[in-house]
Amino acid sequence: MSGMWLISYVLLWVLVIVEGIAIIALLRVFEGLHQRLEEQAEKHGIARLAPGAILTDHEFVTLAGETVALSHLWSRGRLLLLFVSVDCVPCRGLLEWIGDASRNRQLVDWDTCVLCAGRPGQVRKLCNDVRLTHEIPVVAVEYAALKQRYQIAGTPTLAIVEEDGRVVDVVVGKAEAYLDVLMRRSTFRIPV
Repeated sequence: MSGMWLISYVLLWVLVIVEGIAIIALLRVFEGLHQRLEEQAEKHGIARLAPGAILTDHEFVTLAGETVALSHLWSRGRLLLLFVSVDCVPCRGLLEWIGDASRNRQLVDWDTCVLCAGRPGQVRKLCNDVRLTHEIPVVAVEYAALKQRYQIAGTPTLAIVEEDGRVVDVVVGKAEAYLDVLMRRSTFRIPV
């Protein structure tokens, strides 16, 4: 009986060691895949929307028919870059906030650009519904393209970009409270 117990004990430890080796091998495989994805993202100009990242420059055609380069917007100072979609209820609230702030001249020290997932007609209707001023460039883009290029977690997403293209902060979800605090600061500086 004690021989069976010893064999079971040894087999159990062998199984634990084999599982450990398998887990380590899987982790190395995933680490290699992650590294290759990172290299491909850099090679193909995919921007990771995270604090500290440097955005790659892209040109977009706005709903007004103007060509806008992100580098031109962020080179003038601070940029609020909003990622929204036409079927997102919190996005509507954020766009209303941005529209009100723009009309009340609270955004004079900020450049703002809205990248909205949806067909141009849907995006135009949303902008009209929330009374977003024509001073703010709005770009209609497919959600899949938006998600792939910037790897956003969802909408609404707000990114604060400095003049060198560096992302300072990213807020996912309802950002109105964050923007209220940001706009009320007496120094009106980007948080670092």
